[in-house]
Amino acid sequence: MATPHVAGAAALLAAEHPDFTGQQLKEALMSATKPTVGVTPFQGGNRRLDLAAATAATVFATASADFGYPDWPNRPRRPGRAGGPLPECGPVLWPSGRG
Repeated sequence: MATPHVAGAAALLAAEHPDFTGQQLKEALMSATKPTVGVTPFQGGNRRLDLAAATAATVFATASADFGYPDWPNRPRRPGRAGGPLPECGPVLWPSGRG
């Protein structure tokens, strides 16, 4: 149920800061979170949203970083099977006009 809460918080934050871009809204919300004490990330998420802190904050951290896809030393296996690798596939052929 976090999605509707975060969407509502983003809407309120956007009303408070109409000049913010979507990325800036995300950074403000993620920078002003509080830890969830006594709850693992699997039980209740990583952190708790603090909208009051997000609206009052003046410094925001970058929300995420993209390091691409790392090379993995093992070949992928079929989901749900304990054995062999996936069959080899041929090249992907795009319809004309696509890169």
